[in-house]
Amino acid sequence: RVDDDTFAGSPDAPRTVVKNRALTATLSHRFSDNWRVEVTARRFANNFAEFGSFPFTGAPVAGTSYIFAAASLPSRVRQSFVTAAVDGQFTTGSVEHHVLAGADYDHTNYTAQLGFGPLGLVDYAKPSTNVPFVVPALSDIQTDAMRSTAAFVQDQVSVGDRLDITGSLRWTPIHVESAYISGGFPFVDTDRTYHRVTPRFGATYRLTDGVSAFAGYAEGFKGLVAAFGVTDPKPETSKSYEAGLKLASPVPGLSGTLAAYRIVRRNVITADPANPFGSIQSGEQLARGFEADVAYEPGPQLSILAAFAYTDAEVTKDNRLPVGDSLTRVPKTSLRLAARYRFQNAWRGLELGGGLTAVSSRELTLPNTARVDGSVLLDAQASYDFGWATISVSVVNLTGADDYAPYQYLARAVVAPVQPRSAFVTVRKTF
Repeated sequence: RVDDDTFAGSPDAPRTVVKNRALTATLSHRFSDNWRVEVTARRFANNFAEFGSFPFTGAPVAGTSYIFAAASLPSRVRQSFVTAAVDGQFTTGSVEHHVLAGADYDHTNYTAQLGFGPLGLVDYAKPSTNVPFVVPALSDIQTDAMRSTAAFVQDQVSVGDRLDITGSLRWTPIHVESAYISGGFPFVDTDRTYHRVTPRFGATYRLTDGVSAFAGYAEGFKGLVAAFGVTDPKPETSKSYEAGLKLASPVPGLSGTLAAYRIVRRNVITADPANPFGSIQSGEQLARGFEADVAYEPGPQLSILAAFAYTDAEVTKDNRLPVGDSLTRVPKTSLRLAARYRFQNAWRGLELGGGLTAVSSRELTLPNTARVDGSVLLDAQASYDFGWATISVSVVNLTGADDYAPYQYLARAVVAPVQPRSAFVTVRKTF
């Protein structure tokens, strides 16, 4: 037998280090009660230096012994983003308009490198066979650059007291440059421009006090970077449909949303089954399902939350992936139940809560070759408002369940333990 907690590979491998830095500035100016303009600029920087050791082949050489390899996967992302918009309201006859118009600019640079090297034979049943880590030479380099400038306009129209209609158009040109070097030789060098107009339409109709029906349609169009191995990245496109009901106290204290949806995505980044160290863009993926998110507060003391989702997500068109296979890491069903009680009178300020989160089994790879079982995790919370500060204590995985969750590492069937029983203390003070 192999102990579940056994570590195999190189215990002396350098730590993986991830650094994210972001700076955002927003300027907002109101010209009148009905008109304002807002400009937001954001700069984001990411540095990712990963080192690891892992079984290079999916099958053992003998018994519980595998050939292990070392990996070095450094990458960096730099993004500059600016958006400006004018927001206004006016009336034409009996119709109220809420308009939004503006433009976005996004410039993203991505660089990633990859290197693998042999380490030796490791027996999972014998930790003494773990091998020292040797940093491999970097052999593959990919650089991507994306620039997009978009203009958009939206109008939300209120017709009477019951009907709201929203319509918008967005024009987006995307310029992508991508270069891939393997073993010192240029492999692919891409320089392309794409552009598309994407619409979005929706309507909400108040059926009765507290109950409204809604429906919407939207198209998506976005450039892709940060996908190692995709040497000619094409923009991802999507079409989505949604309809349902919104609840706003049809009975006192009840609110929530019930919705059915269908989303079709094309050119989605997916792990390459023929090359576990790279990615591909799949032909078409479909997700459809139902979501219910309901909260009930019969009084100031008690809050009850119930959320349920059913998702059927699969590959519908592709040249390399099996049509009909389920998408990875997506549970068919997920459930969240939670309650919180706020004491009144002498114990005012004390709150107690607890919850349950459950998910069904999930696929680990495309094609579907392995899956991880579902899990049920419990949590609890307590807080007290002292006036000068609020102190909160929360415990996750209350029962210490030894479950696993999907972990995306290249195209491999990899899982990671869920967070063990852990407690957190938070002190919050508002000035």
